[in-house]
Amino acid sequence: MGNEGERKSRRWDKNTEQENMRETERSIELLIYSKQKGFTVVELLVAMAISAIVITAIYSTYLSQNKSYAIQEEVAAMQQNCRVAMEMITRDVRMAGYFGCKGDTITNTLAGSSTNDYTSAPVVGVNNDADGGNSIKDGTDQIFLKYADTSENIEVTAPYMSDTSAAIHVDDSGSLEVFDIVVISDCNHTSIFQITNISTGAGKTIVHNTGVGSPGNTTKDLEHQFMGNSFIMKLHNIWYYVDTDNNLIRSDHGNPQPLAENIEDLQFAYIFEDGEEADIPDDTDADDTNDAEDVRAVRINVLARTGKVDPAFTGRRPAIEDHAAAGGTDHYRRRLLTSVIRVRNMGL
Repeated sequence: MGNEGERKSRRWDKNTEQENMRETERSIELLIYSKQKGFTVVELLVAMAISAIVITAIYSTYLSQNKSYAIQEEVAAMQQNCRVAMEMITRDVRMAGYFGCKGDTITNTLAGSSTNDYTSAPVVGVNNDADGGNSIKDGTDQIFLKYADTSENIEVTAPYMSDTSAAIHVDDSGSLEVFDIVVISDCNHTSIFQITNISTGAGKTIVHNTGVGSPGNTTKDLEHQFMGNSFIMKLHNIWYYVDTDNNLIRSDHGNPQPLAENIEDLQFAYIFEDGEEADIPDDTDADDTNDAEDVRAVRINVLARTGKVDPAFTGRRPAIEDHAAAGGTDHYRRRLLTSVIRVRNMGL
């Protein structure tokens, strides 16, 4: 009897245990099924809101960095334009007035009234252009500079020709070309002429006849016999100005070449032998002071601006020398470079 009760008890415990296991399995299945039902609308909205915030933050960061990069690129290009402009003008101003070992007398054989430019003062300025009909930006300055190229000195060799001969003997003509305007100089005399022919045979000659080329030569007479220690050099007649498209132009012998873009203003001031300053040399008065021949240094001002506007930035073109500031504001960033350069060949 007792054994039978024990067996029933064990069967009941076993059944109970099995029932409990089944209940546990059903609970697990219900839990799994409940997790597989997906997200609620609230959960989806919260997730979308968080995603939108993150995406907005990322996009805002991208826009900010992209704008910053664009501004930096514009500023870098502006500064480079300004440096290039200043470097070139500085070099030409420093060399103005160099004609080799020249004497006090200069003979100019070039034809045409405009050729007086070659024998005028080595530094000539035009202040605040106001002629609205030309290609020069109103209010900007211009400068004209003359000097002989020191990179190549062509030596005169025997047989030495008379002063009225159209041929000059040389060992090598270098890079000189027909129709180049050159200067020949010793320490007693200087002559300016245009090359009309260069022989390439055994006895090389540089010819300067009349009736050929532009402007051409009015005479072949150099008014001096150039012999040993005489040198021929290419003559530069440089003109700097800013055109109406804000390009800095460098013209040599009337051949304009863009040098730098987005140059908004170009201003010069001239420092004379007596230390006085002026916006332009004055050769029209009779006091013989502050004339072009008295220039000893030039203060150069180059104002560059960015090629594109920055709506978040507000500025205006500043006053430089005697050129007044702009009346209104705009959204261009600007850089101003100023340098005082001694004209080392003036006053020698």
